[in-house]
Amino acid sequence: MLQLRFYKEGIVDQFMRFYIFEKHPNGETYIAEPLTMRKVEEFEDPGYTLSLPVDEVQGLFQQMWDSGFRPLDMTSATGELQATKYHLEDMRKLIKLK
Repeated sequence: MLQLRFYKEGIVDQFMRFYIFEKHPNGETYIAEPLTMRKVEEFEDPGYTLSLPVDEVQGLFQQMWDSGFRPLDMTSATGELQATKYHLEDMRKLIKLK
């Protein structure tokens, strides 16, 4: 089974470290080699760099979330949601629902 793992302690010099490995039923473990770059010609179809099952990508996002990573624009959305919550509480008080 293919597994993709992110380790927070793998962040060095602002780079995140990922491990892609595969465990086989016979107990053997294989790990992906580091990616390399190569020149491509214009209009050449280079193929995919990486193709992962959706559940593995979701698992990676969850691991990063659990490690404290958040989308950059989420802070403003959270603040807006909090402001809306307080506004609704104020409105309830004004119309005596609370």
